[in-house]
Amino acid sequence: MWFSVQAPFRKGNLEWHNDGGYRTYGFDARASQWLYRTGIRYYASTHFNAAGGYALFSSRAQKDKPDFGVENRLWGEVVLQHSISEVQVIQRLRIEQRWFDATSAFARFQAQRYRYRLGMIKKISSKSDIQLYNEIMLQTRESALGYNQNRLGMFWHFRPKQNQINLGYTYLHQKNNPTHLIMLGYQFINQTTSGNRKVIRHD
Repeated sequence: MWFSVQAPFRKGNLEWHNDGGYRTYGFDARASQWLYRTGIRYYASTHFNAAGGYALFSSRAQKDKPDFGVENRLWGEVVLQHSISEVQVIQRLRIEQRWFDATSAFARFQAQRYRYRLGMIKKISSKSDIQLYNEIMLQTRESALGYNQNRLGMFWHFRPKQNQINLGYTYLHQKNNPTHLIMLGYQFINQTTSGNRKVIRHD
């Protein structure tokens, strides 16, 4: 299960991005991974924005052992949004530079990952909508470019008042470890960020 909290702070065309996550194996409450991501986003228009920043990940190296490894990450992305009929289409291209510390499972290494995400959002009512998405990731490690993973899933976004609840499912495909994810997020939104509530950054 993946839990996340998102708290963007926007002033004019600039936004301070903040999100944190806590992830588990199955329904075990013990963490398999936790993360914090921050950065600055610039809105060039209602259809295009770009962002960059830093993220810290701590991941359990082996499932049944208390050994965690740290990953430091620099990330940058561009996001394009437009509408086709009554469907909002969101495309995101993200590049991540990743540095992994040594653990009991692997030696220290670094990698660069390329991610392309395509999402489509359909409004259901004034307070909710559905998002379908697919994201493919390629990664360069030791100068070799290869397949990293693919995420295919859906989200239900519900806004009881000003903030937003995100409930979803994702099939995460990796060569050696395909995974089913139940995802729950809560996004704090104030008046200056409400126009951006559909750029969901749950990963």
